[in-house]
Amino acid sequence: MEIKDGTQLAKKTAARAALSTGNVVSGALSLAASAVLWNPLPLILWGLGSTGYVFLSTTSDKKLKQTLDADRAAAERGVETQRETDRRSLEVTLSSPPFVDWIRYGLVPDYARQYLQLRDMRDNIIRLAHDRSEVELVTELGIQRQLNYMLGAFLQFVKARAAYLRILSSVKPPEANIPPLIPPPLKGSSPRVHGSVPGRRVEMPNPEELLQELTDKISRLKELSKKEPASAKAREWHVGILEKQKTLIQECWERDQAVAAQLEAFPDAFNVVLGRVSAAQFDPNDVASTMDTLVERVEETERFVKAFAPAMDQMLGGLPSESA
Repeated sequence: MEIKDGTQLAKKTAARAALSTGNVVSGALSLAASAVLWNPLPLILWGLGSTGYVFLSTTSDKKLKQTLDADRAAAERGVETQRETDRRSLEVTLSSPPFVDWIRYGLVPDYARQYLQLRDMRDNIIRLAHDRSEVELVTELGIQRQLNYMLGAFLQFVKARAAYLRILSSVKPPEANIPPLIPPPLKGSSPRVHGSVPGRRVEMPNPEELLQELTDKISRLKELSKKEPASAKAREWHVGILEKQKTLIQECWERDQAVAAQLEAFPDAFNVVLGRVSAAQFDPNDVASTMDTLVERVEETERFVKAFAPAMDQMLGGLPSESA
């Protein structure tokens, strides 16, 4: 369990000091001596010494940092394992069409590579903060917790964006135009990509075009409804379906834009924190304030994404599976 404040850290340190091998063994010996001598003095002396030892442990930066390191290692193992599972899952998605082609031709950033870079920056920031005497333990814990949260949010945003793009790319306009030919490969790179088909056309979904096509189709259906009154009810039902599709595409598009912009900001955000922590003139309060602002912005985007989750899940449920 992660330590959240200084009081909790002190309590854990005290508990570990009380249960340390030296303290427990000396207590047992004192108890035995008191029993043999029929004199409580050894036990009383141990009690006083043990209390002092535990108290000093809770006020010693060295002991507190030892507790911090032990708890951090335990907490990180579980969290990192889950993030690694999420990262590998996304890596599989991004290495399959159409994402692999979009990434290959620079239409979508290589989010898998970006995540690894952010993770390395996270490690550097935590190491620098841990080594600086100006950083209090509580501040260090806060920085670590917020960076880990942002790494997890990055993966969730990539997952959400992949879902948005999959929804948008699954919607076919009523009269699709011929897509452009595949762009030329980058210099020094191979034209063949794992998971892509040679000669395959590569294009990103165009929400504006999709919305316009749907709008035109709705207009045609309404005109037919006027010309053919007998079909009015059926046309009205069809129009209602297309209107809902337009709403979902519009919302999906807006959220994709928001998530794409947030993902684009992550590297700069981590660079700002790294610069603050490694600066010669270091202000822990400034770092904490910067982290709070960054996390607040990420949380806002996260709420925006979650608000659309039910509708997105409904749309994804109607799409063919990736393995199909």
